[in-house]
Amino acid sequence: MPAVIRRNRASTVAGTRIDFPIRYPLADYIQAQDTTFQEDNVILSSIQREQRATGVVQQTWIAIDEAPTKMRRMLQRMLDAERAQAQP
Repeated sequence: MPAVIRRNRASTVAGTRIDFPIRYPLADYIQAQDTTFQEDNVILSSIQREQRATGVVQQTWIAIDEAPTKMRRMLQRMLDAERAQAQP
């Protein structure tokens, strides 16, 4: 039996309701992630080529970067608060 991701509720992402299937084969999930990566890779590779050609290099932000950034900031605030309480 293949590995299965189980979801039994709806979620809202960017204002759009998404109903997750009850059973979602892991292979399909991995394929979807790979497809997303390949699509992003095409865009980011194009940006990198253009930056290399023009000599103008700047940070490129894409929407998928937001969640890890928010998480790092949240963890930093938690650490700062904990350290502040630990100081005499």
